[in-house]
Amino acid sequence: RKAAGIALTKRLLLLTGGPGTGKTSALARLLYLIQVQAGSQALEIKLAAPTGKAAMRMRDSLSETKNKSYTPDNLDEAATLHRLLGTIPNSPYFRHDAKTPLTADIVIIDEASMIALPMMAKLLDALKPGARLILLGDKNQLSSVEPGFVLGDICSAAQNPTSSLYGTLVELKHSYRFAADGPVGRLSTALQTAGSEDDPDGDKAWQLAVELSQNAM
Repeated sequence: RKAAGIALTKRLLLLTGGPGTGKTSALARLLYLIQVQAGSQALEIKLAAPTGKAAMRMRDSLSETKNKSYTPDNLDEAATLHRLLGTIPNSPYFRHDAKTPLTADIVIIDEASMIALPMMAKLLDALKPGARLILLGDKNQLSSVEPGFVLGDICSAAQNPTSSLYGTLVELKHSYRFAADGPVGRLSTALQTAGSEDDPDGDKAWQLAVELSQNAM
């Protein structure tokens, strides 16, 4: 419900969660609601991800929901971010920027934790006025190889009541793939709390990893 409210009223939605928390299914339903809100207006929707593999995985996941009534029919094939913005050979610039923005009404980016700061800046610069941006990913994943912990920083800002991004974050916590009390679920929780007050040195996470590996032998 919260995700639907944000998607229908704001230009930015941060939909985060670990593996198996239902991000793709939630996205399909949100797109249907957005199209219903638009009525007879045909919305242009662009799908992209930082890498070709992630883009293909996004496309395949959404294709699995095609037989369900809530999935829009006007979804383009998922592309890499470079392809979406239009790579110019031997140039650091892209075909789409503030002067020549994307024509899409809605831009959806999966695996947003992999996006570095320079690429995120170029993406935001290329959005047309009024376009909606939906970022999907796991804010607890490792940051991109290039500079910037972009998704994590944006999510942190979205939790600050004084920030203009406040109220744009929806975090899915229930895993439909791994039981919370199972080995993977327990290790995932431990890794997320490593470095926090509960486990400042990550010792608890390390001990659990060792224990689980020994039990698996």
